[in-house]
Amino acid sequence: NLVAARKKALAEGGTEGLRQFDEAVAVLSGSVKQALPGRVAASAVPAKVLKAVPTDAPRIDILFIQWGDERSERLASLRSQGGSLSVVYEGDVIDGMAVASIRADAIDFTWRGQTFRQPVHRY
Repeated sequence: NLVAARKKALAEGGTEGLRQFDEAVAVLSGSVKQALPGRVAASAVPAKVLKAVPTDAPRIDILFIQWGDERSERLASLRSQGGSLSVVYEGDVIDGMAVASIRADAIDFTWRGQTFRQPVHRY
């Protein structure tokens, strides 16, 4: 649930991690829905999506995307900051960044009030 995710953000990133988590939740939804435990509510993708990753955003490598017509079918495997692997769904928060939208070839992340698109890394 969101309470556990918030505590984890505080434990792993201190007050800065907690601030980033709270910003991501606020940007995405304005309010939290519990339809998917541990995830924030998805909102419409903002009209302005940056094509470049903000320089201060955490480094995320997208390993693969599984895309489907339904939100519940969309997931991605990510490597965070060159370290641990994670599987995320739309609405998840990783390293203070919200997964705003999973597309067939990219992920839209929201970081500090800006949404940017990161394509899948082609190996």
